[in-house]
Amino acid sequence: MASDPNKPLLRLASGPEKDRPVGQPRPIPQPTAFPQGRQVGAFSPKFARLAEMLERNASSIELRADPSALAPERLLVFEVKGAIGQFAAAIRRVPGLELIDEEELIGDDDKAPVAICCFRT
Repeated sequence: MASDPNKPLLRLASGPEKDRPVGQPRPIPQPTAFPQGRQVGAFSPKFARLAEMLERNASSIELRADPSALAPERLLVFEVKGAIGQFAAAIRRVPGLELIDEEELIGDDDKAPVAICCFRT
């Protein structure tokens, strides 16, 4: 099914229009540096452990060509605030996406619940 590139893939019901706030733009903070030495110190032990496990259990590791498997590179995960009924209905209309699971999360101070929706592409 071909889709029109000029139309959105995911159409949600629009809310009431609001005027944009006027005022001074906020400065965008610069990301903190993560120097190479710190990266090596943080990740090197994890990669070394992974390499050790792969060498030790090489016979138990195999690639599987299972199209129904939940491979991370084939999943989209969304965090949705509030009810997900409209969101899930809109996703169902997108060709190639399938709702796999949803889970309600306990919010901190949120009045609306947060849900995680997982979709297979």
